[in-house]
Amino acid sequence: MKGVPKILFDPADFEAGTGASAWSQLFRFLHFAKPLDVRGRSFSSYVNSYIIDGLIFGQGVFGLQTMEFDEEKDTVLHGEKYLVSWVLQRGRMNILHDGEMLDVGPGEYCLIDQSRQSKAILTDSDVLSVIIPHSTIGYDPSLHPSRVHVDLSAPLAQLLYDDLQTITAAAPTMTRREAPAYGQTHKSLLIDLLEAHASPQSKQTNAMEIRAFVDEQIFSGDVTVKDVMRRLERPRGVILDALGFSPSFEAYIEERRLVYALRSLAFGGTSPDWLQTVARRSGYPSVTEFQVAFEAQFGFEPQTILGVLVDSHAQTIIPQGKYQWEKWYSP
Repeated sequence: MKGVPKILFDPADFEAGTGASAWSQLFRFLHFAKPLDVRGRSFSSYVNSYIIDGLIFGQGVFGLQTMEFDEEKDTVLHGEKYLVSWVLQRGRMNILHDGEMLDVGPGEYCLIDQSRQSKAILTDSDVLSVIIPHSTIGYDPSLHPSRVHVDLSAPLAQLLYDDLQTITAAAPTMTRREAPAYGQTHKSLLIDLLEAHASPQSKQTNAMEIRAFVDEQIFSGDVTVKDVMRRLERPRGVILDALGFSPSFEAYIEERRLVYALRSLAFGGTSPDWLQTVARRSGYPSVTEFQVAFEAQFGFEPQTILGVLVDSHAQTIIPQGKYQWEKWYSP
């Protein structure tokens, strides 16, 4: 019996030095990707995915690159709206989604609705992912959250990750007859996750309010957890819980400053003066100290992403017509 359709693309198969160009050309038909040059390293990325019961399960190794999704221009699933989930085995992904910057790393599960424009910067990442059309799980934007970002220690997140690993391991020899059972299991877990985070979202709203308040304070001078407790009249435990994965309040403040710095660099100009401005606004007394902290956080120098998302769609060729994933690739 025929196996499930397979998708494989490896720029390393192309002539020396042309892999990054081939990668960009391919991804013009899926979304918008731009390989970034890193001093002393060559670009290396590949994807290996399987279409299983209407879902696309993927394994990807990505060099440093931007990746953009736009509902009006996306051609992955013939214009159908979809969600994407990620678990990073290695590396980092910084996603600007629906107005909020997410910093996603290993040990975390992230699910976002791609019908809301998003942009991402991936840093030498090894990723397991799933593309999920809205219709396959009954996703309703009015009821379900636009994103879920949780630690893998959360019960449903761990179950989804375990199931993702099981499906990825089974996919190379999976037949079309076997695929629905695997797909339905994963869909059920996704529905449970969305229901667990569906409205009413009083706890989530509370956490979002806390994070928004802290973000407003981090550039106005020193802010302490006691300040937040007093202003929002919340106990310390509730505040620290709302800040998610950071080991301390001080670490959260530094991480958020660097995340905002990343966004400012990517969407700002390309002038070295802008780098100095961002370093100063982020609270670092010198560009050198800022560069050290930035590279420790993200794995690449801040100069690498200066202006990479400024008018980033302007030079991208939009293919004529729409292309379904199944039609674009040969099984």
